[in-house]
Amino acid sequence: MKLYTTSQESITPAERREQNMYATMVEKPSDKKFLVKMLDESSQIRDDRKLAKRIKVLIDEYGIPEFLNARDRLLFKIYQSFGYHFYPIAIPIIKICFAGSGQGTKD
Repeated sequence: MKLYTTSQESITPAERREQNMYATMVEKPSDKKFLVKMLDESSQIRDDRKLAKRIKVLIDEYGIPEFLNARDRLLFKIYQSFGYHFYPIAIPIIKICFAGSGQGTKD
């Protein structure tokens, strides 16, 4: 128990924010499924056109993840409506958003 207490006390504020960010990503089961499928498929599908269509299907099936901030939720709604047709622009942005950098998530 002492080791756990010590490790909890040594966590920096930035590390605590990162822990909270990841916790909110998997709070809702549909968000968790979406995230896992999105990361899995984006690493396997090399054709951006196919990936764009697949991401639209995932959004249609699981909805727009709640862990995204308001701006990115709006962008995903636009993507779902017609943005997937502009995959050369949209796919690189989505990959950056889900690259684990913490951008695009609620603070």
